[in-house]
Amino acid sequence: MSEFATGSIVRTRGREWVVQPESRHPVYELQPLGGASQERTAVHAKLEVITPATFGAPDPKRRGDANACRLLRDAARLATRHAAGPYRCFGRLGFDPRPYQLVPMIMALRLDPVRILIADDVGIGKTIEALLIARELYDRQEISGFSVLCPPHLAPQWAKEMREKFHLDAELVLASTAQRLERRLRSATETIFQRFPITVVSLDFVKSERRRREFLQTCPQLVIVDEAHTCTVGSGIGHSQRQQRFELLKGLAAKAEQHMILTTATPHSGNAAAYESLVGLLDDRFAEGGELAVGGSATDADRDRELARRFVQRRRPDIQKFLGDTKFPERVEADSKYPLGHEMKVLVADTIAFTQKYSEAPGEQHVKRTRNWAMLTLLQAIASSPAATVATLTKRSSHTKSDVVDPNLFSDLLERQLLDDLSDDTDVGETATSVATIEDEIAGTGSAEDSINSKAQKFFKQLRDKALAIGVENDTKYLALEGFLKKHISDKGGTVIFCRFIATAEYLRAELSKALGKKAVVECVVGSLTDTERVSRIAGLVSAASDTDVARVLVCTDCLSEGINLQEHFDTVVHYDLSWNPNRHVQREGRVDRFGQPKAQIHVRFFYSDDTCFDTVVLNRLHAKRRIIAAELGYLVSIPISREAILSEIIEEANRRLPVDRTGFLFTEAELKRAQIQRDEDNKECERIVATEKKMRLRFRQSAITPAEVQAELLKVRDAVGSGSVDRFVLATLHRAGCVIEHSTDGRYELSLPSDVLPPVREAIQVSLNPNNRPRAKHLLRFDGQFIENQHSIQRAHPLVEALASYALQSALDPMMSGGEAHQPLAARTGLILTSAVTVRTTIFLLRSRFQLLTARAGGGAEEPLLAEDVFAVAFEGDPSSRANLVRLTSQRANELIEAEPAGNFEPQRAERLLESAVGSLEGLKQLFEEIAFERALDLAVAHDSARNVRKLSGKTRVTPTGDPDILGLFILMPSISNGEKR
Repeated sequence: MSEFATGSIVRTRGREWVVQPESRHPVYELQPLGGASQERTAVHAKLEVITPATFGAPDPKRRGDANACRLLRDAARLATRHAAGPYRCFGRLGFDPRPYQLVPMIMALRLDPVRILIADDVGIGKTIEALLIARELYDRQEISGFSVLCPPHLAPQWAKEMREKFHLDAELVLASTAQRLERRLRSATETIFQRFPITVVSLDFVKSERRRREFLQTCPQLVIVDEAHTCTVGSGIGHSQRQQRFELLKGLAAKAEQHMILTTATPHSGNAAAYESLVGLLDDRFAEGGELAVGGSATDADRDRELARRFVQRRRPDIQKFLGDTKFPERVEADSKYPLGHEMKVLVADTIAFTQKYSEAPGEQHVKRTRNWAMLTLLQAIASSPAATVATLTKRSSHTKSDVVDPNLFSDLLERQLLDDLSDDTDVGETATSVATIEDEIAGTGSAEDSINSKAQKFFKQLRDKALAIGVENDTKYLALEGFLKKHISDKGGTVIFCRFIATAEYLRAELSKALGKKAVVECVVGSLTDTERVSRIAGLVSAASDTDVARVLVCTDCLSEGINLQEHFDTVVHYDLSWNPNRHVQREGRVDRFGQPKAQIHVRFFYSDDTCFDTVVLNRLHAKRRIIAAELGYLVSIPISREAILSEIIEEANRRLPVDRTGFLFTEAELKRAQIQRDEDNKECERIVATEKKMRLRFRQSAITPAEVQAELLKVRDAVGSGSVDRFVLATLHRAGCVIEHSTDGRYELSLPSDVLPPVREAIQVSLNPNNRPRAKHLLRFDGQFIENQHSIQRAHPLVEALASYALQSALDPMMSGGEAHQPLAARTGLILTSAVTVRTTIFLLRSRFQLLTARAGGGAEEPLLAEDVFAVAFEGDPSSRANLVRLTSQRANELIEAEPAGNFEPQRAERLLESAVGSLEGLKQLFEEIAFERALDLAVAHDSARNVRKLSGKTRVTPTGDPDILGLFILMPSISNGEKR
């Protein structure tokens, strides 16, 4: 029984196949010669007959025109998923990466193990950059799988990106899926991470002691950590959670061969210890006590140089003109000022009046401090909505005193929730403690009629009754939002409204649904929903709005402020409740203000009132600082501002806005003085931020990897996989198949299907563009990388491209697929072209070689063969039947000649004779083609090793051709000569 090497052509089941790398004799993984990846199958050589096959020569009688010849080359390159070139992953991508997104991959492939921190700005594409590295290592077979660790609500989005853009199927490992996955384990000792090679794992699920130990022992060779800033050392409330996450990552970093990719838009959030712990995961020399740590033995220059090998951080100005124009939307900001209605002002006044009594009441220091924060929480809820006020005064809580051993930490919990501390949770508004339970939390209920507990409970009840009586007609904040939306949604766009409280979000959804009626679809997403419910609601909103052709309004809490991509369907962000942490605004806006936003402008609206207690300080002090820094730098950044800095601003505003006796008020004179000192220090910090940011950009924007270097790599990749010809190939193929295509000035193409369209092409269109089998008379296509609703963004690995390339190639190879011998194929294997591009007879051979790649690594180990397919043109001047007189042209010149424009018609009978003669010379050129294939093999080995240039790899990749090169096509170019001269 014969054994077949990877890349061999075999025949079974009545057709030719290519042996894939996963084959293990006697079971072979086979893909049809020229077929799509979906047609792959496994064949057992002991059960079915598998024989060696040869590739047939082109037929001179089935010649085509110049377009048919180009289509063959383009189809062959676009059909392969094992493209040759310096990088292995590009043949499997479902999109065309922006040039700047290659920089982290180039950096990572120079490291072993790969340890890199990607800290690019919000909206640039950190997910894409991390997965490019993972896909490349996976396709090089350096890893057999990988895990993504992320907050649970981001897990579905990671899985979606992996599936749609990288053709990787990942299992979601969440608290809700773990038992189901464990039932699929094959033994009692096997773990989820051994059973499923590619996973997206909830950080909260895997941080526990048992799961952490299991993950550390059996995790894959590569781990990607999203929102890595939440996994650093910390203190205060949330310390234990962050410490668990940090211990998990520290355990991973201790494994010498472990690859790690960390991603975060905020690597330095003002906490130096947290930042140092983060970079210490990249290399223990950066950790505390290491030679490259701050204060260590190394110089600052040495530290920066070593860190720059592992750390990339770029802002939008760094990449907007990096090898082309990367477009980001223009920001249009505006403030919407509203007055509080009379009823809401009464709530504020009553709360302020009660504050002094509540604060003066006897109690331990932590009790008084907790009361103070409770009153600020109440004022914050009143500023949000009547519904939030009622909810905050209702006796319910997601925290109890038993959750916090140290009573001082319970006060710290309330403070952190008020200040919206981003460092620990992404949805702190969903965990806010109810004011009505404060007394139970800190001091017991108290039974005396005149006790402060009893008075507080009575006050809270009365305040709740007043809030319940406030109707929507008296809610001036809501009315201002309704008026704004009725004007703004006229263009049928998408608006995301961020609220702090669940009650406010649900209240807005109910009222806006009634007010906007059939003009918009309104949906609500809050943190109490499961991850699946959140995704389902957003998808349902988009679908319903598309079906009815109306605007989209998504009301949500800050559970959607990080990581979620909403740019395809939304272009406006409304800060209905201003966050007390200005960095939260950056995160919110980053959901729509990012690369891939199809609108030229995105709108940002801030709602505020001078009648609330703290809107002024948030907008005019904290948020103004961000604007000042942005004006200085030319772009927005998250401010590394501490909780103490935010608190100082709030305390000063509270002192100014609440006109009550200072004795026993919310903050002591000492606290006020400390706040003023902190405010002055924070103002100085703004200046330091600008200076530091400029230095960071110089250090870590990776300008050492020049556009020219990336351009050179990109040209090799695009030449190998044919990504530069997608639009031409698809449009030409559809046109030749009988489709009608109209081009609009906005970059879209309108595709119509007349009745005489080739049936296989019609089927390919219906399957790839109509996944829900909804009949459509027309389809809108675009090739510029933009994702616009109801328009198909066609990239190299789009199902339509794969289907058309597979059909065009197979129909050229098999006449019966294109309707028989008499039918003109879409792509042709032979042709004779009269052109002014040549001065002597020139023959182009379109060859396809398959190669085995074997990479030797330090330490030995079994070598797994990789398959590479290389489609290339070889051109010769002269008569191919006389090898001695042939003059070989350069590869660049051969590619140029394939693009040659025809200059007239050639006599058919003579064309056929010349082609027959050229086909007859193929046997004599066989050795020459083998020599050329070996040349390509050497070039491929060098390119493969140069891309992965690290010390721990031996750098010796052996590349050998598998069998003779396939002769896909043979094209003769004849010079066009004027004045009747003889050729």
